[in-house]
Amino acid sequence: MKNLIDYLYSIDITNIDKHDDYYLLKDNHTTYLFSKYNHYRDFDFIYNICDELNKHYFYVYKLKKNIYNNILSTIDNEKYYLLDIGLNYDNELDFYEMLNFYKRSSVFLNRNFNFKCNWDILWENKIDYLHLHANNYLVSNKNIAPLFFYYLGLAENALIYVKTIEKNIRFSINDRISFTHRRMPAHIKNLFFYNPFNLMIDLEVRDIAEYIKSMYYSDLDYINDLEYYLKTNLLTKYSASMLYARIVYPSNFFDYYENKSEEYFSGKFSDTNSYESFIKKTYELINSYVNIDRISWL
Repeated sequence: MKNLIDYLYSIDITNIDKHDDYYLLKDNHTTYLFSKYNHYRDFDFIYNICDELNKHYFYVYKLKKNIYNNILSTIDNEKYYLLDIGLNYDNELDFYEMLNFYKRSSVFLNRNFNFKCNWDILWENKIDYLHLHANNYLVSNKNIAPLFFYYLGLAENALIYVKTIEKNIRFSINDRISFTHRRMPAHIKNLFFYNPFNLMIDLEVRDIAEYIKSMYYSDLDYINDLEYYLKTNLLTKYSASMLYARIVYPSNFFDYYENKSEEYFSGKFSDTNSYESFIKKTYELINSYVNIDRISWL
């Protein structure tokens, strides 16, 4: 593997650290992430946007093409990409670094990108999929059924709420879009956060909500970070409402459910009263800064 990577990318590797589906490569100057990639994305777009961002001093990891000028390299029928991740890839970001990233990306994207939020479509498809495919699994795991349908009900409430927002308020130029992530772990490291293959363009509040939920599930103090965000960012009613909707939507539970993880039988997934209390606290805090509607029973 070392000789092949050396040849493909014209680098002189001094050390290889193998993980499940990626390698960390070191030479005398930097560290590279050599990772499998199985998703379907516009690779040229990713390469070009990374190049453009770094020209504007907007930091994301640089994607390196191979000697054939391709973004992806195929080895043993697996596709890989190479990122220059520097020496601080294992550092954990604090909340202020994250907010600075969103602020800079928002300035860039608001000038260069037309946005249409599609949460309602994605959530409706997810709910339909879960309804369609859950029956067989729930028959053999009856103890999960009440919990599953509780969180499915939360998702349906969040969906109705978002559809109402889109109908009555809608997105405007005062609502910030930024580079966000599908999920946001509570303890997030540079290696994940600045990887362009983890980035997506969405409402800034998407990442904030996912981060706050991860903080809750990790038993960390989410209130201070959420209050700081609300205090230092003048959210519109649309963005504040979407932040609330995203907090209600149980993405964490669905991740574990689809992975058939046993974790939803214990801990905070089974404590629905605690989750409802969490939702109420976040609503009250958001509403203290921006007057938004609430889901009546929460």
